[in-house]
Amino acid sequence: MKKYPNINARAILKRYNRWMCGADIPMVHLGMVRDAINLLCLEHQEMEKALNYVAHNGLSAWQNQSVAMDCLDNIKKRKGIK
Repeated sequence: MKKYPNINARAILKRYNRWMCGADIPMVHLGMVRDAINLLCLEHQEMEKALNYVAHNGLSAWQNQSVAMDCLDNIKKRKGIK
């Protein structure tokens, strides 16, 4: 699993989008844009997996919370957050 050093993917993509729309700001490094897209795709995949598990297994409230916390832990590990 590739670790992403605590980047704010949404902020990077918002800034890149503003630049693409003609804002007078410096261009975001394309490597950062690539990493931001990869990170958001991996986070989305992780959340979708957890939601599908919850939706198809009829879990109780505490079990749903456990699945959600596991999902967040996986996202934090990927970002290198302890």
